[in-house]
Amino acid sequence: MSKKILSIIVLLTLVVSLLVGCKSETKTKNVSSNDDEKTTESNSNKEKKPVTIKVATWTDTVNAFTEIIKEFEKENPLIKVDLIEFPSQEHQDKLVVQLAGGADIDVMAMKNTADYSDIAVKNQLLQLDDLVKKYGLEVASFGPLYNGLKIDNKLYSLPFTKSSWVLYYNKDLFDKAGVDYPSDDMTWAEFRELAKKMTRGEGNEKIWGAYLHTWPQSWYGPGLQTGATIVDEDLTPFKDALQLRMDLEKDGSIMSYIEQKATNAHYKTEFAKGTLAMNIIGEWHIDQLRTLEKEGTVTFDWDIAPMPHPEGVSPNTTWGMASPIGINAKSKKVDASWEFIKFATGLEGAKIFAEYGRLPAYNSDEIKKIYVGDGNSKPNNIGILVEQKVYFENPTVPGAKIVKDEIFGKEAELTFAGERSVEDTMKVILERTKSELNK
Repeated sequence: MSKKILSIIVLLTLVVSLLVGCKSETKTKNVSSNDDEKTTESNSNKEKKPVTIKVATWTDTVNAFTEIIKEFEKENPLIKVDLIEFPSQEHQDKLVVQLAGGADIDVMAMKNTADYSDIAVKNQLLQLDDLVKKYGLEVASFGPLYNGLKIDNKLYSLPFTKSSWVLYYNKDLFDKAGVDYPSDDMTWAEFRELAKKMTRGEGNEKIWGAYLHTWPQSWYGPGLQTGATIVDEDLTPFKDALQLRMDLEKDGSIMSYIEQKATNAHYKTEFAKGTLAMNIIGEWHIDQLRTLEKEGTVTFDWDIAPMPHPEGVSPNTTWGMASPIGINAKSKKVDASWEFIKFATGLEGAKIFAEYGRLPAYNSDEIKKIYVGDGNSKPNNIGILVEQKVYFENPTVPGAKIVKDEIFGKEAELTFAGERSVEDTMKVILERTKSELNK
């Protein structure tokens, strides 16, 4: 074989080798590219994967939350919400048990600040401050409720509704007695005189001038209107409030605490009988009365007025509480849970709560208009509820629920039973409160 031919063969072999190498490299690159596409597609699918969160609430709020979930899922099609319902009277107990047992709950609605505090101090709620900052949540529409929910300057929930106490009155009874309706600026001293004036009759025919329910905040509420709290060092405003309750009982213008307990009296049924001229209770009573009217149980005319106030306190100052909603500290679906509580506590959620007669924590002119309605439903003075200054029934500090129910609630019973003076009861309440908070 000539050298020329040998050179040609070597050259051809080299070219073929290069071509095969290029093809192999191209194939390798294509395979790598396809893998990248699959990985990207896989990540994309992962990001778009639907998620289900579980939200726990109580019976009285189920209708509103059901509507909120419906609208939320329309705007967030990849987030499904399962609603867990606890009976209203057992809500806190069942929620606490479920959380202790590691139940699969992502979001929890709580009735009041006392329940919220008890859960937060057990480290069962996720701190929300970073999420609020990260997403630039607008909190001004919550007013003072936002900072009021902070515990040791840390936020563990957002408010979705609030309660405000007002004065309900039976217009028919006032008309029959020829007495002017309660005014928009009435002190507790004036309320006492009005209650005496409206009290008449005996036995089953008796018309009570007023009614204060057996809950502790029903008697200590006037102290809250001064800006005081039940964990203060000086409980003078609450001493005055307890004395007021005793004076009303002495006048015979309200049912005594002992009689209320003995007969299982309840503000709702007592007012519905048409034998109470005035009733001190929260705004939720409006929905109760509207329902009773539809059923034909309540046939008299009624309205609301601002809460009577202590001397020196501005009119339409009252007490109440926020209903908070937070995220379980053990939830693995924080982002989806956060999206839900933002929606439920924001404008869209507030619209629905207002339509269902609940007083939203989120406040705006639009929400006020929805809540007040067109003026064709009672009460005529419903607008006062969106203009009130509201103080919390109990502060967001550990032990506040015990202070309210077990200390203020139980110790006052000895005074109601005539076994201990107002002054001595307040001394015991102060001592027990200090001891509880020091724990």
